[in-house]
Amino acid sequence: MNLNYHGKDLSDYFWKIEETFIQLLGKEYNLTTARDEKYPGVWVEDTNITAIGCAVKKWVSMNGFAFNVNTNLEHFKWINPFAMW
Repeated sequence: MNLNYHGKDLSDYFWKIEETFIQLLGKEYNLTTARDEKYPGVWVEDTNITAIGCAVKKWVSMNGFAFNVNTNLEHFKWINPFAMW
């Protein structure tokens, strides 16, 4: 996302991503979630349910997230950490 057009505020950007998951988890899964001031992501008590990662270059973000609701760990076998893009 080009943050040049969205305020150049990483804290606000992360807050909006977190808010999206907080609302989704509340509406679709009836979970009570929260933010942690020290760490990005969304939490259920002391467990991280949504992790957020982000890199920014010239105010253009490259981000991803892990949404840990019902993770099939078999898919991790497909990851080849030595593969080149």
